[in-house]
Amino acid sequence: MRHFDLRKCALLLACLLVLSACAANSSGIQPTASLPNVQSVTTPLAVIAGSTVASRVPSATPIAMTLKIERTGDISGSIQVSPVADMALGDGYVYWVSFAMHNRLYATSLTTGKTGLITQTNAAGAFITYLKVSVDGTWLRYMELTQGNSWILHAMRLRDFQDIVVYDMIHVQAGQEVSFLPDADVSDDQMVIARQTSGSNPKCNDSILEIVNLQTGTHRVLDRACSTTEHTWSTSNIVGNTILAGQDTPPAKGDSHSVFRINARTNSSTKISGDQTATMPELSNRYAVWKVGPRYDPALFVSAYNLQTGQIKTFDQPARGTADPHVDGKWLYWIPLSHQEFVVRDLDTDQLLTVATLRGTEIVRSVIVHNRMIAWVRDPDFPNLPQRAFIEWRMLPN
Repeated sequence: MRHFDLRKCALLLACLLVLSACAANSSGIQPTASLPNVQSVTTPLAVIAGSTVASRVPSATPIAMTLKIERTGDISGSIQVSPVADMALGDGYVYWVSFAMHNRLYATSLTTGKTGLITQTNAAGAFITYLKVSVDGTWLRYMELTQGNSWILHAMRLRDFQDIVVYDMIHVQAGQEVSFLPDADVSDDQMVIARQTSGSNPKCNDSILEIVNLQTGTHRVLDRACSTTEHTWSTSNIVGNTILAGQDTPPAKGDSHSVFRINARTNSSTKISGDQTATMPELSNRYAVWKVGPRYDPALFVSAYNLQTGQIKTFDQPARGTADPHVDGKWLYWIPLSHQEFVVRDLDTDQLLTVATLRGTEIVRSVIVHNRMIAWVRDPDFPNLPQRAFIEWRMLPN
């Protein structure tokens, strides 16, 4: 999954976790027992100096899986798993969390099919979600989230699996500033975060856009404003030193929704969305994209901003009513609805490419593109409660 509203997601996942537990019991799979509430919020595998993902994956797979070619032709690989709650894609690995074991984060090699446990949460009632690998493949962002919307934001360095807690809103200390669910992204050794916190004025929550240096732990605030009277930073993306941020203003200030391009070094900013109502922006190393329209409306139109030329192209979204647009390199993608073709758009040529052909009751539940590799979760039993899923992948053209 890529960008989504975490407040809505928390409620949805809470419902799905209950349903999946029922499904697990009916199929003989035992749901994960409640874990004790301890201060050690995660249990990563032992850090091995200079190790890689491959060396960290244990030899014994915690779930019975084998790499196989599920189909011929357009599928490069397919692995059967239990229903997937969230997924991220990195260089040669897919990282995922299942509904049945929602407190554990796994990595699967796209070359060997080998699967291993990366980390798990020990916070009572928490599940792992909000997965994303940075464009450069260096960092994995993820979050521990409780059904009460308490959260811990992590950045895991994939080179050696060093796990950094950026913010902990589960174990809040006395006098600590409390923040609501944030939006965050990571690139190189920097994390950009858009968050809201209770300010000194009880009638005003402060909206903060900040940069965190993951090597030194220093926080640098780019902007802090009253969300009631000024504006709110709703989304944040970063690639290199380019930040893409969504800004909303209250009704008294025009009730606008805009996208800004910000230089992480100089803090200089440019509004790039013009007069459009622009929401849910995303950033690659070549394009910025956003949905034209309010945040919770269907994605009927999408705009793409060329980072090099500044040119904006706006076009009909061929799969109208789908989830929000996402981008990696030159590829625009989205999660298709059950009756729609599974396609992606080449933003350089404006051509559509069919990724895979869905048959019968099959639907796609998640899609991720990373450095031309596309991975997705196929549910073969829609609209029945999912009992199984397939993580599949292939390379996209240059």
